[in-house]
Parts: sequence; structure tokens; C-alpha cells
Amino acid sequence: MKGSALISQPVAHVRFCVQIPMYNVTRFILAAIENAAPYVERIYLTWSPSPWTHYNSGSRLQHRNPTPVEIVDGSPWLDKLTIIRGDWQREEDQRNAALDRAVADGFDVMIVQDADEFYTGADYVANLRFMAENRNCDFYKAKWRVFWKTADYVIDTFQEGLLTNCENFAVNLGRGIRFRERRICDGTAFLTVPGVCCHLSYVLSNDEVREKLATWGHAHQTKPEIWFERKWIHWTPRTRNLCPINFPAIFRRAVPFTGDRPDGFTKIDIPKLVIRPAPLISRAWWWCMDFKDLAHLALHRLAVRGLLSWRAQRARGGNR
Repeated sequence: MKGSALISQPVAHVRFCVQIPMYNVTRFILAAIENAAPYVERIYLTWSPSPWTHYNSGSRLQHRNPTPVEIVDGSPWLDKLTIIRGDWQREEDQRNAALDRAVADGFDVMIVQDADEFYTGADYVANLRFMAENRNCDFYKAKWRVFWKTADYVIDTFQEGLLTNCENFAVNLGRGIRFRERRICDGTAFLTVPGVCCHLSYVLSNDEVREKLATWGHAHQTKPEIWFERKWIHWTPRTRNLCPINFPAIFRRAVPFTGDRPDGFTKIDIPKLVIRPAPLISRAWWWCMDFKDLAHLALHRLAVRGLLSWRAQRARGGNR
């Protein structure tokens, strides 16, 4: 099979496939297919003409999928692609559609690789080997590096630094696992693969970001217009608290990145970085809001730690 020579013998006995949702991914989809196809047997592309409605009930009144399904017709890996068309209310419904097809087709492991997620060739092979040699779990997690605006900046997070936690890199298909909330599955036992995901989640044009905020699985957790103005349009390297969902301070800032990038980055039309500082009076007000966001996150973490400590004390007391 095309590309199979790139897969070493230790993983040849395990059948790997990939799922990629196809909504608002015109910039990435062909490069993502090329990133995955040499290493797996099949790629399931799930395509809908409309966005999910569960997270933004009005999204279908204003939005249609800007990525045509025909865009993949020119892919040199067409023989490995299976297109699943549907109309899904929730993200997990769309992901389970691909999972069900993969189970029916007899695959062992399904990799969850969205179109804006890329791996170096060495990391892809390392992940496959690790999963082939460590099958006794429900699913696999990974670490990912979140890029910001271009391939030259990455997110520095509040707690985990430059590498954050990807909740689901792959699912063991023989264990009856289902996606229950977005890409999070209902399994409990997991292992973490060694290879790092390079996540281009925020390497987008202004129009693509607006579409993302209105239609993604976190649409109900954002204040899109405020974030778009404060953190996106008027971003500078000094801007803080970049996360668009509940706790903005989780993404502390974006910092320059000088490490290795997947070859697939060269196949993507990366947007040109434009820096437009806001007027001073706006920045002063936003700094006050940033302080509030940071305090909110700090209080939340203290409350969580206090609750965990209280539970631990109760558990110790109950065991005496």
C-alpha cells in the first residue's frame, strides 16, 4: 500500500486510521491529509454543509461550511480517503460517525487528528510504535504546542508552559469507547504518546477566526466580539490572557518559537502577521480586565485545591 514502507514492522500488525472533521478547514485540509496518509491505512473525513447547533443555536441561520467537500478530489492520497457526509448537532456525534465506520471496517486504533494538527514524521512513527506496543488502555493522550497567528509564535500557558494537554489523541476501537463530549471519550484508562502535536488552532485569517468563534464546540463559552477586538485584532507580543473561553488567563501570552516544525507547515498558506496596537485608553481599560481575568483564574484554582484537600482529609478521616 502507498506509504506503507514508512511504517516500521513493529506496528504492521495493528490497523491504524485517522478521523478529520471537515468544517472551515480550507487552509489546512490537504496538508493535514498529506501529514497523516503515509502512516495510516485510512482517513475518514466527516463533512457537513452546516455547523453544529448545540453550541450556538443560531449558527445555521448565518453560517454554511466554507470548505467544499470537492477540495480533496485533487489529493494524491485519494485512495486512502473515505468521506462521510452528515448533519450533526454536536461535535461528539460527528466524531462517533467516523468511529462507528472505523469499527465496522475492522480497524484497531483511530487517531483523532483535526485538520489544524500536525506532527513531524519522526513523532508520527514514534506515536504509532508506542500505541502498537501499549494496547492495554482505552485511549491515548498527547501533548500539543498551540501556535498563535503564525508559525513563529506559540502559546505560553498559565500552568503547563509551552506544551499543553491534548485530551484525546487516539482511541482503542476494540474496547467499546465512545466520544461523549467533543473529542473527550468515555474511557478511563489512558497512556500518553511521546510525539508532540503542533496545533495551528489560531493560525487563521480574521474571517476564519470569526467563523471559528461562531461555530466551534466552545461557541457557548465565549464572548466572541469582545475577545476578537481585544485579543485578536489588536494583539501585540505584550498582550496577555489570550484564551477565548472561560478562563482567559490560562493562555498567558504568545512567545516566539524557534523549534522544529513539521514539513507540512510549508504546504500551508500561513497568514501574514499584522500588528495593530489599540489606542492607549483602550489598552489601559483592557489591562484592568486582564487583572480581573487573572484573579478569576487564581481564585478558581484555590477553590479547586481547597476542595481536593478537604476531600482528601475526609477520606483519611474515614479510614481511621
